[in-house]
Amino acid sequence: VGSSRIAVSDGPGTVRLLDPETGRVKWTHEATGEASLAGDPPQVRAWGKNVVLAVRRNHGVELDRLDPNGGKSVWPEGPAFLD
Repeated sequence: VGSSRIAVSDGPGTVRLLDPETGRVKWTHEATGEASLAGDPPQVRAWGKNVVLAVRRNHGVELDRLDPNGGKSVWPEGPAFLD
């Protein structure tokens, strides 16, 4: 996700950004609505300065764009839903 930062899926709705040199967590992003999570780990990808996250739900996929510095959604309306 950039120099000295690695995004790691940790469970069906959690992504953590790690510093590989220290092993410390810089931020954690947790998807809401735990009951509808399908169980698959989130897919995360860095695209330039963007961090894109896909969370598998029982009825589709949530797509979100995260702030690489804080792990919060940068879309004011929250994640987009793809059925």
